[in-house]
Amino acid sequence: MYKPLENRWRRDLEIKRIPQVGQKPECYQVKIPNSEQIFEFGLEEYFLCQSMNGVATPSVIIDKFISRFNTLLAEEDFDQFSRQIAECNLLEPFLSESDIENATQEPLLEIKQNEYTRISSGMNFSRKEKHKSQVYIWSAINPDKKFVVLKNIFAPFSLLFQVSELIRKVNIK
Repeated sequence: MYKPLENRWRRDLEIKRIPQVGQKPECYQVKIPNSEQIFEFGLEEYFLCQSMNGVATPSVIIDKFISRFNTLLAEEDFDQFSRQIAECNLLEPFLSESDIENATQEPLLEIKQNEYTRISSGMNFSRKEKHKSQVYIWSAINPDKKFVVLKNIFAPFSLLFQVSELIRKVNIK
C-alpha cells in the first residue's frame, strides 16, 4: 500500500504508451525490468500511479485526480488500488531527501509513442525483446447474428408447425 515518505511508484519501470485505436481508449503498458510481467493501465489509473511520488499524501492525490478527471474517487478506493499496485511489485522504497526534491514533478510526463521510457532518467530504450510478450484480452462474441441466421432458416417451417398444431387440436376434440 502506498505510504508517503515510505514508498513510491517505481522509477525503473519500462512504460509504453498505446495510442487510441477505434473505440479502444489510450492506455499504458508497464513492464517490470528483467521480468515478463506486463500491466496495462488506462489514463486514470496511470495518473494515480505516477502521482504516488513518495511525497504526495493520498488526499492530495485524490484531489488532483478529481480536478483533472472530474470523477469522484473515495479514499477507500484509492487505498485498495494502491494495495493492488504494491502487491504487483510496482512500488519501491522512498529513500532520501534528494528523492523529495525530484518528486515535485507533475504526473503524466510526456511519453514518446511506441518507445519504452524510464521515467526517472528520461532515457529512451528501443525494444529489448525480440519475442512478443503475451497480453491476455478477454472477449465474448455477440450471438445475435447467429440467431438471426437460424431464424431465417426455420421461418418457412413456422407455417408447417402452425398447421400441424391446428390439426392436432381438431383431432383432440
